[in-house]
Amino acid sequence: MLTTRTSATRSLELKIRGKITIPLFDPCSFVHYLCLMADKKYKIGIALSGGGARGIAYLGVLKALRERGIEPEIVSGASAGSIVGALYADGHDREDIFKLFQEQGFYKFVRFGLEPMGLLKLDGLVKLLENNLSVKNIEDLKKPLVIACTEFNSGKMRFFSEGPLPTLVRASCSIPILFKAVEYEGKYLVDGGVTTNMPVEPIAKDCKRIIGSHVNPIDEQDDLSGWATMIDRVFTLATYNTIRLHIPNCDLFIEPPKLAHFGIFSSAKDRQMFDLGYDETMKQLDEQGFEA
Repeated sequence: MLTTRTSATRSLELKIRGKITIPLFDPCSFVHYLCLMADKKYKIGIALSGGGARGIAYLGVLKALRERGIEPEIVSGASAGSIVGALYADGHDREDIFKLFQEQGFYKFVRFGLEPMGLLKLDGLVKLLENNLSVKNIEDLKKPLVIACTEFNSGKMRFFSEGPLPTLVRASCSIPILFKAVEYEGKYLVDGGVTTNMPVEPIAKDCKRIIGSHVNPIDEQDDLSGWATMIDRVFTLATYNTIRLHIPNCDLFIEPPKLAHFGIFSSAKDRQMFDLGYDETMKQLDEQGFEA
């Protein structure tokens, strides 16, 4: 983004992601910036947060981007973002993914497990991925994908750009206590949103520009009754600080505010959430002047 700062010298500066400023009339600084950009492999990358059923809004986000000629070349995702990211990176059309989710519904993704590390199992999600993905491993997708998980044993964030795709998506979606943790390479993996709910960091070094999208906006709620509402509220509040840290690193940040009125299990309102993602993306593209 170019900005003009009026002063005695009327200097022209380049602002990068809202926090780095390079004087364009300083040849050394500007050449250094150009060299940094030349080293980056991808023009645009996108990071998608978790959010349960609200993740359907990402399909509206991606549709709006495509209509403006913007196609992210690399995707990172946590939890619901990893599901959409996997199908998108596999080459599925946005509307086709939407229809797939409508046919399945959230409650077909899960079944009761009552095991020591979780009340529910995501067997339905794994089956959906196995039946609809054209590849078995992350590294074989048409577009690069990074899946964020949390290593439950150590509390560390983990980023996977290769490995068994359905297994790692399942791990990234496994909200602790609610869903059974996934054992992988001798460690237990759970929801990536626990440690980084909009995984910008694993793709930032390779992208000239970053789009970040988050579907868990926070507003004031009067009715907090019911176990589903309580789980949703606790997880949203607990992960929001990880989102705020990454917003300044995004060239475009998309967070549909009206999604606050939908819960992580609100799959019956898929089309409304899709449209909210689409409308907010169009709005942000216009307001921020973001182009392909």
